[in-house]
Amino acid sequence: MIDEYVEWLLMVYAEKTGTDPRTDDPDVTAKAARFLLRHNVRGGRLLADWPGVEEFVSLVASEMADRLGRRQPGEPFLKILDNTADAVRHRIAREVRRRAAHVPAGLIEGQVAPGQEPEKAMRVLEAELREQLSFEEQAVLSLCLEGSSVDEMVKALKMSKRTVYRKLKTIEQSVKLFGQD
Repeated sequence: MIDEYVEWLLMVYAEKTGTDPRTDDPDVTAKAARFLLRHNVRGGRLLADWPGVEEFVSLVASEMADRLGRRQPGEPFLKILDNTADAVRHRIAREVRRRAAHVPAGLIEGQVAPGQEPEKAMRVLEAELREQLSFEEQAVLSLCLEGSSVDEMVKALKMSKRTVYRKLKTIEQSVKLFGQD
């Protein structure tokens, strides 16, 4: 299924640009499929409400077909595909976060009273904090709370070590701000 979308995109790319990437790189179809799977797996690992691979790939294919008419001539096929898949992944994540239920800060006092079970208090506080974090920061936080090391987070999330540390710093700042509300 992914190869069919990639072949269609290669045909559209060749039509719009006048060049066929398969002449320079006969393995371009396989590389493009790996790009799409990597973006889909990365998004699915971070969000429970992630669409299936077929829906994700069809969204990327549609978006890329629209973008091809607006691109500079000579821009490589794989670069356009990677950028498009990244943009679609982020757009889906924003929409999922937007639709997530948000517990207003004013309700926390009424829901987390002294003597209540700690699990309920943690769920309410977690929901409030998660609203402030990006989906990638949420993934880093989840792994951190599970006791994962930075190296394990890098491997699991396919991020650079620098990116993981940056996400941890953002989480730390959000927690500090959260405590001031």
